[in-house]
This record gives sequence, C-alpha cells and structure tokens, in this order.
Amino acid sequence: MVPLLLFSLVVILAQAPAQEPARDFDRLMAEAVQLHQAGDVLGAIDAYQAALRIDPKQPGVRSNLGAAYVKLGKYDEAIEQYQQALAIDRANSAIRLNLGLAYYKGDRLTEAMEAFQAVVAADPGNKQAALLLGDTLLQSGRFQQAIEVLTPHQEQFANDLAFAYVLGTALLRTGERVRAQVYLDRIFSAGDSAEAHLLMAIAQIESREYPAAIAEMKKAAELNPSLPTLHTVYARALLGAGDHDGAVRELRRALAAAPNDFEANLELGALLRRDERHQESALYLRRAVQLRPHDATARFGLAGALLSLGELDESRALLEKVVVDVPEYTAAHVMLATCYYRLKRTADGDREKEIAERLRLKEQERQPRSGGDGK
Repeated sequence: MVPLLLFSLVVILAQAPAQEPARDFDRLMAEAVQLHQAGDVLGAIDAYQAALRIDPKQPGVRSNLGAAYVKLGKYDEAIEQYQQALAIDRANSAIRLNLGLAYYKGDRLTEAMEAFQAVVAADPGNKQAALLLGDTLLQSGRFQQAIEVLTPHQEQFANDLAFAYVLGTALLRTGERVRAQVYLDRIFSAGDSAEAHLLMAIAQIESREYPAAIAEMKKAAELNPSLPTLHTVYARALLGAGDHDGAVRELRRALAAAPNDFEANLELGALLRRDERHQESALYLRRAVQLRPHDATARFGLAGALLSLGELDESRALLEKVVVDVPEYTAAHVMLATCYYRLKRTADGDREKEIAERLRLKEQERQPRSGGDGK
C-alpha cells in the first residue's frame, strides 16, 4: 500500500508537467524580448530557440527569431524562420514583409520582389512594401515596372527623399528626363548627397555627356561608396568615355558588393566576351540568365560565349528560344545560322541566314533616306 504522503507527491509531480511548460514558455519569451531590446542578440536567439522547443507553432516567436538572425547578418537562417512562420500564419503581411527584407538584405532580389509583390497585392496602401518593391525592381534593371509600382504612391511620399531617388532614377533610366526633373529638384534642394550626384550622372549619361557624368560619379563615390547601383552607373559613364578597363573595374566592384546585380553581370559578361575571355564571360552571363531567364539580351550573350567555347548544343538551344521570343532579333538569327553550320546542319543554317537577310532589308527600308532636295 502506497503511503498517503508519497501518493500526494506522485499526484503533484504528475500534474506539474502540464503547468510548467506554459510558465517556462512565458518566462523564456519575456527574457528573449528583454535581451533582444538590450542588444544581446545571441542571448535572445538562445531564449527564442528554447521557447520554440516548448511550443514550435508560434509564428510571432519565429518572426522575432528571424529578426534576430537578420541583425547578425545570418539571412539564410532568418529566411528559414520567416518561411516557417508563414507556413503557420500565411496571411500575415508583416511576416511576409520581413521575409522580403531578409531576401533583399541577402541580395536575393528575385525572391524579395515576389515577397514585396505579395504584400502590396494584399495591402495596396503599404508604403514600405511599395517603396521596397520599387527599389528592388530598380536594382534588377526593371525600370518601367518600378515606375508603374511607385507612380500611384506619389502623394503618400510627397517629402520622402528615398522615394524621389528610386522613382527619379527609374525615370532617368527610361529616358523620361522631364518627369524625372521633379524628383531631381527635390533631392538637390535637400543639399549635397551621393544620391543627387548619381542622379545627375544618369541624366548626363542619357545625354551622352560622359566626362561630366564621370565627374559626378566621383563625387557620389566619395560621399557614399556603398550606394546601390553606384558602380554599375559609373561603369556606364566610363564605357561611354571609352575607358574599357575602368568600366570592367567598376563592374567587378559592383558585383563584389551585390553578386546578384543583373545589369552588372550582363555588362561585365559582355565586356569580357569582347576581350575574348569567353570562359569568364560565360560565368557572368550565365548568372544574368539565372537572374532573368527570359531576358533575350542575356540569353543571346551567353549563347555567344558558349559558341566561342565550342558548347554548340547549349548555344543552339538558347538561340532557338531567343528567335522564337524575339523573331526580329537579326543578330540572333545570324548567330544561330553560324551555330547550325558548325553542327553540320546546313539546311537549318541556310534558313536562318535567309531570315537574317530579310530582316536586314526591312531595317534598311525603315531607315530615313536623304536626298538632294532635303526630302
């Protein structure tokens, strides 16, 4: 027979596990938040992880843990936590925005774009998501899309210099200098800044004033050498002025700072291909294709590098897709003809050669004709 005192103790111990986890979870969460706010990120991570071992289905805790990882620059770990949080609470726009930010800071722009697009679709009035989406599109070289996303938010961002910089840059890159001037003036009136010099340089590049653009880029680099797109724009100015080596140098700097910069990968790959450094060229052009699989220019560039390396089948496959997507891409038909000839597919090569010749004739017919009477 069990003594009454011992029996009572057994009952208390049996009941304790049901009560203790909740108290432990609350204690750990209070400790984690306190540590996080005090700047002890490692201690906060330990406490969040301990709390999740008690109750793993807490999206808020996972989101907090993701934020702590972001603070340490551990973006992959942060992304994993935000994804798990969204698996529990898929409609939570705040967590999805944080996921987008982790992608953005981790230089995974395509995934960041998708996350921000989802937030804007669910909450069109979300200013932060709209601006981040616009900036991500800008950095991805999708200038017209950035304009379309940001233009409806002009009143919300009336005095926001970051908004003026992103939209103004996108407008300049699409040649809309008159519309861009509104945002240029807003930034210039705020005083000397790297953003102001960068915008001025973009405007000068569009006008082919390359020496003046280079001078502006030097000032921008002195004020903020880590400004997004700075090195890529600098490279465009240098290339316009005929400084090939300088452009290569700046594009390498751009990719050291942001390996997934589409424009920098594309331009560096093209310049290296011009230097007949086809193996290295293919590395950057392949990255550009991975970043934007449907970009005809990137696929054409990679196909050219592969053709020079003797990778005929992969080059052919890329070019066949390009001419389907962009039937009037004359240079792609010419290159595809060359590829077919090297593959001993003479009939296919002749067909592509004929198409290229017809396209050339059409282009000549579209060119304005000059006559002695001025007509």
